[in-house]
Amino acid sequence: MVGARVASCSMPRINSGLPRIVQLSLRAAESLGYRTRILDPEYGYLFEVDNGVEKRCFVGGMSPLNDAVAARIAQDKYYTSMLLADRGFRVVQGVRCLRADYFRVDDFSDRAGPQPGIDLANRVGYPVIVKPNRMALGRDVVAVHDESSLLRAIETVWKGDYLALVQRVAWGADVRLDFLDGTFLAGYRRHPIRIVGDGRSSLRALLVELDRRFADDETFGRRKAEPIWKQVVLSRGWDENTVLARGQRVSFENPVLNLNRWATAEVLDGVPDRWLRFCLSVAEVTGLRHFGLDLRVPAGEDEDWREVSPDKTVIIEVNASPALVQLHDLGCQDKAIAGQARVLRAAFSSPSVC
Repeated sequence: MVGARVASCSMPRINSGLPRIVQLSLRAAESLGYRTRILDPEYGYLFEVDNGVEKRCFVGGMSPLNDAVAARIAQDKYYTSMLLADRGFRVVQGVRCLRADYFRVDDFSDRAGPQPGIDLANRVGYPVIVKPNRMALGRDVVAVHDESSLLRAIETVWKGDYLALVQRVAWGADVRLDFLDGTFLAGYRRHPIRIVGDGRSSLRALLVELDRRFADDETFGRRKAEPIWKQVVLSRGWDENTVLARGQRVSFENPVLNLNRWATAEVLDGVPDRWLRFCLSVAEVTGLRHFGLDLRVPAGEDEDWREVSPDKTVIIEVNASPALVQLHDLGCQDKAIAGQARVLRAAFSSPSVC
């Protein structure tokens, strides 16, 4: 059995001034003795890495290891699910809602609008998940509980993406696993934020004790701007300084678990062989060398998801450019830098150089 643990590694902050994924890549390059140069000093996303023999250009966190078609399909959540379902994998049940004014060459206006999402919600019942088809980092991903909020969520997605997805909620253990060239790279199991009062500590202090990221004022400010803070905290007349009574339980539970939102995680050191084989079979179908899988495994909060047969899992998304910044922020700096260094080394075995 492969062990799991709560993140506890030391974590000096990455220096500010550049995008965090770029900062992590520069730290990884430094650990390898590679030289780096920022080519876009205004924003910092375009940079060069020189291993002493050749140079490669990188853009933000985009993986240099996957071919263009495989990466393009993975960016399209709906097409990825369609492909995986065709090959026999369990995928989340969902529909796509097209924005009517997007298309200029092919006219799909007769199929555009929110009706497919409304019909799905009526079939499977609320809540349902609404998300953009191509965005990342949990942006505009919400659980909705009635038709009016469903329509508002679809309209919000349409402001940034021509395609809104409406999906049935998949319950169970929320697991993220990343791989590189057939081997485990990183992983964690997400958990909802739950705290228990001790009669002394403030609400924020309890959050920091659970997940060190809440100690960062900018991060905490973003979390407080989310509706769940109002629902759970402000609606009771509380604030971050409120001291919870001993044994008082507070949960920020939500069907959407994302580390850029109200969730924490248990970092994994690896996966059992049968789970490795399962995940690599996804790579074989998608044609990806470097990828991440978001999975929902039918296991309870206190159950070990690794004991479940992989063929029972539901694949939520496939990521063709898995970033390790969250691993760093959870406290595992060394793991994040070592993982990113593996990606950089692999990049120099690929033919494309600048």
